[in-house]
Formats: sequence, structure tokens, C-alpha cells
Amino acid sequence: MSNPSLQASKWLSFQLLLDPIEMSALLDILEPIVFYRVGLPLILGEEKRSKEDFLHAYQQYCKSLSLQKIPDSGFFKKEFSNALTADINDLSFKELEGGRLIGTIIHPVLVMQLNNLSYSQEEGMFRAMVHGLNTITWGVQISFPQLYQDAQSGEVLESFKEGLPNAQKFKKLRHFVQDETVAACFFVEGKSVQATVRIGKKAQEWVNQHPQLLERNIRVVV
Repeated sequence: MSNPSLQASKWLSFQLLLDPIEMSALLDILEPIVFYRVGLPLILGEEKRSKEDFLHAYQQYCKSLSLQKIPDSGFFKKEFSNALTADINDLSFKELEGGRLIGTIIHPVLVMQLNNLSYSQEEGMFRAMVHGLNTITWGVQISFPQLYQDAQSGEVLESFKEGLPNAQKFKKLRHFVQDETVAACFFVEGKSVQATVRIGKKAQEWVNQHPQLLERNIRVVV
């Protein structure tokens, strides 16, 4: 019998646009960590990927932005959809027909996704993790649940009180975000708009080459 998928709530999230050097430093802090692809059919062996493989893709993404080229959203959505954990037992893999398999999260892990922004002229604010054509790509979102349901007992547990290794990793992520990033402030339509998304200090050197900001006449001013 396969394990049930994780039931979790009250997710904490950071939306981050980092320079590749900053992303590499973050992953060093989170070690030991392994990237797993979950939620889509894969050939055996594709479910696990190295940190170096991810960093290569992330470097391509940032290089595109710095050269005023829009990254391929379909490609990077797949590349940035990862479960981060040091323990493969946090995941369950089911074999499919044709030698394929699919992974499911069964215990709390750090969940990474491609992040897109939209700006609402009516509300005068930016929103993260939106979908659609008229969006601005902005790095990745990394999330972790505060509450989850134990699959055996059905009891709702608090991730940070259970001493979970991945809870400790999220705390390290939070410290990194506080120390090495700032909340992005955008200059749009003649005014400054503070957002909840974050930008790395080194990423500020090239962020205003971002093609989707340029075409909307938006600048980052921090």
C-alpha cells in the first residue's frame, strides 16, 4: 500500500530573487540537502537531482534576466519544482507503467516553486505566486508547513515543536533571508511600492535589466 500524501497547513513562505552566488551560499547553509522532483511522472533516476544540477539551471535563469531575455517559464517551472530534504523517507515513490515513477511528499519538507508576480493598478500592490500571461518572473518560493497531520495517528502536529530536521533547515533559511536579502521596493507609475517579495543584495546589481520590469517601466529602488 502506498503512503498517503502530506496533509499540512499554515505554510510559511519566502519569495526570493537571488544572485546565483547567493543561491549557492543558501544551499551550503542548508546542507545536507537533496533535491527531489515530485508530482509528475519521471524515468527512474530522474527523481533525484544534485545541487549542482539545480544551480546550473538557476544560473541560466538569472543570466537570461541580466541579458534582458525572458526565461522559458515552462522549462523553469519544471526545473524549480522541487522537494528539498536530507531524508528520502520524507517522500514516497510509486512505480507506474512503462518504467516510470511518481513521487509524493509524506512528511514536511521544504517545497520550492517558480514564483511569478503581478501588479494591481487598482490596489497599488504586488502579489506573489500568481499564474497567467501578464506576470513578472521573480525567482523561487520556498515554503514549509507549521502544521501537519501524522499519517498513522491522525494527530495534528506542530512542525517546529516536533524537532523535525527540515524545520531546522527552514529556520536557517529564515536567518539567511533576514541577513542577506531585503524586501523589494518597486518604483511604478511615479510612486514607490513596497512588496513582500525579497531580493538578494548581489541580485540588486542586475535586477533592473529584468525584461518584464523594463517593458512595464518598473524599477527596483532598493
